[in-house]
Amino acid sequence: MTLNIPRQSRQNTSKDLVHLACRPATDNLRGRVAIGAAWQFGLVGSRIAFTILSTAILARLLTPNDYGLNGMASIVVELAALLTNMGFSSILIQRRRVCRIHLDSVYWASLGIGLALFSVVVILSIPASWFFKQPELIGILCASATTLILREAAVVPYAILNRLLLFKADALLQFTALTVRILSAITLAWLGAGYWSLVLAPVISALFEVVAATIYVGYKPRLRFSRHFFSTTWRQSGSYLGSSILYYLLSNFDNMVVARRFGAIQLGYYQTAYSLPEELRNRFAHPIIRVLFPAYSLLQGDLSAFRSAVDRSQRMLAALVLPLGTGLAVTAEYVVHVLYGEKWLPIVPLLQILAVGGGTRAMFSLVGSIFSAKGHPELAFRVAIGSIPFTLPVIFIASFWGTEGVAWAMLLAQIPAIVGTYLAMRLIEASPWSFYKAVLPASLASLIMAVSLLTADRWHWFGAMGYGQKLAAMICCGAAIYIAALCSLSKKSAQDFIGAFQTLTNRSSNK
Repeated sequence: MTLNIPRQSRQNTSKDLVHLACRPATDNLRGRVAIGAAWQFGLVGSRIAFTILSTAILARLLTPNDYGLNGMASIVVELAALLTNMGFSSILIQRRRVCRIHLDSVYWASLGIGLALFSVVVILSIPASWFFKQPELIGILCASATTLILREAAVVPYAILNRLLLFKADALLQFTALTVRILSAITLAWLGAGYWSLVLAPVISALFEVVAATIYVGYKPRLRFSRHFFSTTWRQSGSYLGSSILYYLLSNFDNMVVARRFGAIQLGYYQTAYSLPEELRNRFAHPIIRVLFPAYSLLQGDLSAFRSAVDRSQRMLAALVLPLGTGLAVTAEYVVHVLYGEKWLPIVPLLQILAVGGGTRAMFSLVGSIFSAKGHPELAFRVAIGSIPFTLPVIFIASFWGTEGVAWAMLLAQIPAIVGTYLAMRLIEASPWSFYKAVLPASLASLIMAVSLLTADRWHWFGAMGYGQKLAAMICCGAAIYIAALCSLSKKSAQDFIGAFQTLTNRSSNK
């Protein structure tokens, strides 16, 4: 595995990685970011293909009830997992300089939190089974809680990779862990394990990931702990924790309402419809965020370069994710037939609504990175607090119209994000309108694509094709229409991708 590490050293030894992570270089930042983004995105297609294939297989081996039970367990485990987010990893990445004792302190603190929360989930498994009226949740929660420990053990190794912008290794580790998870789930489901295949696969994958990341980085924690380090970061940690708690509440309240009011089967339908657009959004938005947060942190002292990077990355993110959400909404019926089968047809209207919501959520994904890179995570916390009086009542009231009402409420829940965008732009001394100007071309191009596909489908321009053939034809036509419209509306968007490609090409030729 060949990696590009800072110029201070070309030796890819574990000692070098840990040492260099304490004082990362800032030379050739644009090229390194481009290479990192290329590796993150280079595996996006494979990740999406693997995920879609596994979804199609598991949907035929498992039932909506299996997905619903796993969804109920996820609500509890994610509630505990958010308490692990004290922002330690983000603090390590955001700081320009760290010491080895800081790495050791974060490792032991993270591991201790993971062990404590594992115990909490085990204790809460019984009342959770009473609340959801599902006795199976006791065993499911006890097994799922082990991921809390494993995730915390990987915090420092991944922070080291991110500080050094070693996104090739990061991408390969995550892709391999995803492959392990998918193969484990399919194998267990094929053997008749039912909902246990969804429960045990993440545990197996997390165990593999922490072992592989630790071995690659070569980090060996020492028995040292710095109270001073945490005493100087408690404000940041508290803001990260508070933001995580509020984010959990805002993003899981819909699942709680659906699970409590409509039961496991309807939750299975709802979460399946939610997961596909969220998966597509994550596969494109998260790689950009993982690359740009460390890069933004290194640029925090140069506002002009910071603004330029934000503008460019926002245009590219919108250009990638908005057509995915819009296209998925237009082709929802054919997607369900091809991927899930007829027994999942009730999710079609949910998928149409939630796909649009996934695209809009992606537009605001970079806001949190701007807050964190500038050392102001408390702003994200304040925005989340302000969202609660609007979002929670809307979801609860909308639930009287069933799961579709909840889906519409989740779309409306994006409105408070406008405030966060305004604050982020002010923080970097940019015009609030610059954010929306960056995403406008992609929004209009996506709308043109959607209208064109709906018109073609309504007038049967694709002929008497099967579901799979019609879906393939709509994807190809939609992509062509979108690219043509985007290039016509925004020369900058085309220049962004051409420039990124040229940077990668030049970097490769210089090696």
